[in-house]
Amino acid sequence: MAILRPRVSPAALYHDSGNNHRFEYLALSTDGDVYHRGSQTLVLGPSNWVDGSGTHTLEYRQAILGANTNPVRMPLPLQIGDVITSWRTRVQKNTGGGATLTARLLRITNGTATTIETLTESGLGVGNTSIVSGDVEYLVVGGSSWAVEITPGNSASPGADRLFAVELSRCRPDWRAIIDADGPVS
Repeated sequence: MAILRPRVSPAALYHDSGNNHRFEYLALSTDGDVYHRGSQTLVLGPSNWVDGSGTHTLEYRQAILGANTNPVRMPLPLQIGDVITSWRTRVQKNTGGGATLTARLLRITNGTATTIETLTESGLGVGNTSIVSGDVEYLVVGGSSWAVEITPGNSASPGADRLFAVELSRCRPDWRAIIDADGPVS
């Protein structure tokens, strides 16, 4: 394992995590994995949503939710050893206050989805907003996949709710150990 001090502009490694401006160094292992300190945020657009019920309108720039409670799901591109540090959904809440948008972070193991965290937005006429998690630490282990699920509040009045993106912050610590479902093993 070596710490890279590349001969590129330092700006290429500049990392902005909120107001914590700092430069990062990367560690490369002989197996090709890249480890990084600090969080990286992935922005996953609406073309990644899956509508198993066929009751919503999925476009390249947004998902328009129908007046039902059928969820849409987005698989998350994670690797074993990643740690989810926060997540949020960018939405436009157009429905009335009685219609709650529910966002769930799911871990899927052997075909069974387990809700890890649930967030809601039920404001009246909120407009563009985010449904945001706090600081979390969820370790991705082998044998599972992860997804975000959004369930609409069974309304399209006065207008349909719209989903724009999921922002997923993750880090990939240099564990220097093998990780399995029982935790680190040296």
